[in-house]
Amino acid sequence: MDQPNNLFLIGGADLEMFTIKQLLTANEFTEGKNLADHHLTWDAKLSDYQNLFNDSQTFTGIELVQDIIPPLHYISKHAYCFISSLKWPLPISITWLRKSQPLKQRKQYPF
Repeated sequence: MDQPNNLFLIGGADLEMFTIKQLLTANEFTEGKNLADHHLTWDAKLSDYQNLFNDSQTFTGIELVQDIIPPLHYISKHAYCFISSLKWPLPISITWLRKSQPLKQRKQYPF
């Protein structure tokens, strides 16, 4: 999946983050292209990824503490919501996640 305009930011290292990263890489998301994992500890912070921020990409932070003002196109996800929102077949779910709207534009969802 060539999605250079979407970048998933992996939160603190635990089993949930490991599973999410596996799901993404199994669907052709690659580190350095549309996936970033700085191998952080629990309570990982959004500021740990601020060197990657720009105005041309949409960033999806998974379980990151918002300790700074997020970039313009930022989506915040909790791991349990991320995993539970996946439906099978998996590529359809990943497609849905890639089409998630940025924070400023999205509607309220029940999860």
